[in-house]
Formats: sequence, C-alpha cells, structure tokens
Amino acid sequence: MFTGIVKQLGVVEKLSINDLSGTLQIVVKEKFDKNIILGDSIAINGVCLTVSEIDDNKYYFDILSETFDKTNLGNL
Repeated sequence: MFTGIVKQLGVVEKLSINDLSGTLQIVVKEKFDKNIILGDSIAINGVCLTVSEIDDNKYYFDILSETFDKTNLGNL
C-alpha cells in the first residue's frame, strides 16, 4: 500500500520493453519541489523506481522484466 503524498503528475512519453528489461520515460509539466538527482527513488503507479537519467523535465527509469511481470507498468 502506498501512503505517500503525490507531489507531481507525469505523462508516460515512452516505454520500451525487451526480453530482460525496459526503459520508462516520464515527462512532468512542473519541476519537483526538491532537486531530484540520479539514484533517487520515485513512486510510479505505486512502484518505487530509481531515476537513471534526467533531461530537464524528463525522467528515465530502467526496469527489469520481473517488475513488468509483477506490476501494471508494462500496460502504461
């Protein structure tokens, strides 16, 4: 159960999946109220994901196939 506070809403801009892993790219309209850095954890659909790349208002997450199998992230 996720009981955190929603700080930002984002839009999935790109999701690429291969046999073992994938990459999720999310765009937010406004910056977060704290400085997000590589390695930070952000909850996406209740799943804590690690930021692997940042490009202005775009955040990238590397996701293993097990995560896609156990969550709804593959359906985004």
